[in-house]
Amino acid sequence: MNWEAIGAVAELLGALGVIATLAYLAVQIRQNTASNRNVALQTINTQDADSLALVSGNPALADIFLRGNISFGSLTLQERVRFAFLMVQVCRIYETRLQLYVDGAIPNATWQASLRTLEFTTSFSGFREWWSIQKGLFSDDFQKLVSDTISDPDPGKEAA
Repeated sequence: MNWEAIGAVAELLGALGVIATLAYLAVQIRQNTASNRNVALQTINTQDADSLALVSGNPALADIFLRGNISFGSLTLQERVRFAFLMVQVCRIYETRLQLYVDGAIPNATWQASLRTLEFTTSFSGFREWWSIQKGLFSDDFQKLVSDTISDPDPGKEAA
């Protein structure tokens, strides 16, 4: 065998090694993406359960939540603070979901369900009173989403 033939075989083996490595990396990236999506979905479910348990498991907070959604201004100062903290928590959840959706980490169906829940949340006059005061706490993208949700009776239509 001459040196040219040996060199050609070595190049061929090197090329096959690169192709095999790229194929392996593609599989690993696909598996990692699926894993990240599953973690994001689990986090969303946990956040929902925690938020629901927080309000439903605390009668005083549930009362503030109900009265605050009817009229934020009717709450005492202490109640407004508790309502505001609860609304910040809820809005941070949806702000994070917006970013996860934009990044492709959650499927469209999950995002559409979140939009419907956000539409329900923003439909209360007490929330809107609070939002007009506190919206500056949130990203510009989330502020726009809430603003569009408040002004659009069916926000999920355009985001689809």
